[in-house]
Amino acid sequence: MSQIFKSSADGPTPPVVATSYVTNNGTAVPAANILNVLGSGGAVTSGSGNTITVSLQNGQIDQIQTIDNTTATLVTIPLGIVPRTYTFDVRIAALSISGTASGLGGGFQIFTSVRTDGLVGTVIDISDIVSRVDQPALNQISAAVSISGNNMIVQVTGQTGNTINWGSFSVYVYI
Repeated sequence: MSQIFKSSADGPTPPVVATSYVTNNGTAVPAANILNVLGSGGAVTSGSGNTITVSLQNGQIDQIQTIDNTTATLVTIPLGIVPRTYTFDVRIAALSISGTASGLGGGFQIFTSVRTDGLVGTVIDISDIVSRVDQPALNQISAAVSISGNNMIVQVTGQTGNTINWGSFSVYVYI
């Protein structure tokens, strides 16, 4: 029978496992070398190998670019196969990166509700859209909500003579 001995004077004996994990709101200490990572408030977690991913369940971030006064779909959110009602808060930032209004921008906030029967979506009443843009240089840019099949979509329209980068953060609740 053979035995291996490693002196602690030669360094720590493997494996070395972290004994605490500092977070934004406290410190977690593993029990029996196991640490549970849970999501709350709409966040979900997933793990694979040595990676833990934390993501927002009822939201998404999107980006797109328009050239001239083209219309593009910035946000697409599937409404699912179960009858539901959703309320959306979509925040959009726009920045002209080239053209007559280069360096100028704008923002939009969209508040809307939609419902689905599981097959087709419907916008409930008129969506509230608040816009703040550099005037008059970007007075043509816009954002609008609509339904495509069973998806809630937000389309943005650029401005003639400009290339505009668009970014959005959408969150929603449903029942």
